[in-house]
Amino acid sequence: MVQIENDKCIGCGLCVQVCCTKQHWTIMDGKAKAINNNCNDCGECFAVCPCGAIVTEGDMAEVVTYNQKTFTVNSDHLLNMLKFRRSVRDYNKQAIEPDKLKQIFEAGRYTPTGGNCQDVRYILVQEQLEELKQLTAESLVQFGEKIEATNKEKGLPVPEQTVIFRIMQQKLEAGNDLFFYNAPALIVLIGRNDYLMPPEVHTSLACSNMVLMANSLGLGVCYNGLFALAAGNSEKIQSFLGLQEQEKVTLAFVVGYSNVRFCRTAPRNKVNITYR
Repeated sequence: MVQIENDKCIGCGLCVQVCCTKQHWTIMDGKAKAINNNCNDCGECFAVCPCGAIVTEGDMAEVVTYNQKTFTVNSDHLLNMLKFRRSVRDYNKQAIEPDKLKQIFEAGRYTPTGGNCQDVRYILVQEQLEELKQLTAESLVQFGEKIEATNKEKGLPVPEQTVIFRIMQQKLEAGNDLFFYNAPALIVLIGRNDYLMPPEVHTSLACSNMVLMANSLGLGVCYNGLFALAAGNSEKIQSFLGLQEQEKVTLAFVVGYSNVRFCRTAPRNKVNITYR
């Protein structure tokens, strides 16, 4: 809960202006005053206050004062980085430095969430990655077999993915990892089903920031939608991850050092925009 130090407050009203609830602050007698307890500790008022009059709970050692030179990213460079980022499907065995992993998770932690609920949980899989790889293959093959059985009952052809899942499992047994591409780490994002916002929303936003951070650190990444599918259809994987009630695997990505070097951006279709 935020509080005000009256001796510092100059009554500028910026805290009232930026409050996301529009109901927590008011100006009385030339000073900011909290008028109810519906604050969600988003930190907007704390960050905008020009005189440091607002006090909030949390680790003050994390607070960094704005500096244009260190806070601003050149827009052309940012766009080029976005264009140049590739999905990496061939990793070497080099371990990821702990400091780099920490920065990736920090990028996720500071991603905005509705109502500042901060409802995203992260799981880093490294030491038990081989075990999880086998569970993933097993889950996808079983999932494909269920679809195949259903289609046969309806007189429909065998779906292509059931064949692909079997082939991927066979290749894995032969040492060709088409699930995690021999990456040294998998990062799993866990959302919650008991919040107003669909769990995919906050995890998608966090995942995007984390991937960009990883790219800026010289690491390669690849989104892994198949793992999210496998996790959703496997109690073994859910138990392996220690999922709690109302939790759901929504996204995952592998990360590590790429075995290949990309030399240029790739073309894309023209942007599709509808104007109203």
